[in-house]
Amino acid sequence: MVSSAHFTVLHIGNDIKYNPDLYKTFSSKFTIIQPWLEERQRATLIQALKDKKWGDFHAVFRPFWNSGGEMGRWDEELVPHLPPTCSIFASAGAGYDWADIPTLSKHGITYCNGARASSEAVADMALWHTSVTQSRRGLGALRKDKALEDEVKATFYEDLDDMLAVSDCVVLATPFFGEKLITGPRLSKFKKGSRFVNIARGTLVDENALVDVLKSGHIFAAGLDVHENEPHVHPEFCKMRNVSLTCHNAGGSWDTASGFESLAMQNIEAFLLEGKALTPVNAHLVQKK
Repeated sequence: MVSSAHFTVLHIGNDIKYNPDLYKTFSSKFTIIQPWLEERQRATLIQALKDKKWGDFHAVFRPFWNSGGEMGRWDEELVPHLPPTCSIFASAGAGYDWADIPTLSKHGITYCNGARASSEAVADMALWHTSVTQSRRGLGALRKDKALEDEVKATFYEDLDDMLAVSDCVVLATPFFGEKLITGPRLSKFKKGSRFVNIARGTLVDENALVDVLKSGHIFAAGLDVHENEPHVHPEFCKMRNVSLTCHNAGGSWDTASGFESLAMQNIEAFLLEGKALTPVNAHLVQKK
């Protein structure tokens, strides 16, 4: 096992709330630096990194999404200023809109999300939005486990449009990776009279196009926990009785918040001390330093 004595972690965001004992142990293993709120503003943070204010730290730790995002997106403007010693970014949240994965990968940084912690709560929300649907297809994650796919009698489709054409209800559960997935042309591929649920990211969907197919009846109903222009909701959805709306709170349970904190700490510890993160998003893309 690698000694943790020389590893430094940059903690961006407010204090730990749900796992004080675990954080105490975490802090005993690593040197923790926690910038103040003012230091986390984008221009100030970039300048501090340029000035090496926090030295050669090895990890970035963001334990919850309500804070720690003051600097905006971790992109080509920001990431190159991280010290060459920084090799992991462990964050709360299942999605990673704020993280430019190709840029982090290019600079040799493994990004770990918190999807494992929110899966149950998000699944509950998806089921609530689809409660009036009699059948569902498109269990994409099962492709990673052929035995499980066979057990639940799921069918994997190589072509997304082929799956959309036969699905009674489509549940969108994929990260945003820079472009819309559900566009006007793609909505036309949906089975007539089907339902659509989005518990992923609102930016994946062309909402104006979704309004059109809902009004035409091609899509019978929609359930949306996430929205294209959050915190704003498309005004047309608010007028529709065939649209159920929640405010991006699918992962808002206590268990999820606590899990985000603990999983981020566990990812950093596993990566720095054992050499392998628990929930890496880009392990297959990271370039060696």
